[in-house]
Amino acid sequence: MKTNTGRLFMSLAILMATSLFYSCSDDPKGTATLQVALIDEAGDFEKVEIEILDVQINAATDEAGFESLAEVNTGVFDILTLTGGLEAILADVELPAGRVSQIRLILGDNNVLTIATDVPGVVET
Repeated sequence: MKTNTGRLFMSLAILMATSLFYSCSDDPKGTATLQVALIDEAGDFEKVEIEILDVQINAATDEAGFESLAEVNTGVFDILTLTGGLEAILADVELPAGRVSQIRLILGDNNVLTIATDVPGVVET
């Protein structure tokens, strides 16, 4: 087993970019439902755990518009258990209808990425 913290943040970013799922639905009252969930994407990992502290959205056109969502499901999530249709719902909120331009996951310090060593092309150093 090889633990490579140098690739942790890059791999987590790729993993989250491919596993972050969100959906919006409009209703006639001028509100929308936003759901943010984590799901697993296939990869050559033995262990992937991330600590979610907060989920923020940005409805503005610049970086200054980030706001935390209400009632975020925080904690350490074992991403590799989120397979076969299982997902971890991080937030399910009703918002005023409009455009969400960015979603930001705020991570804690309890993040682990262990790359499988039996993968062709992976060399242990």
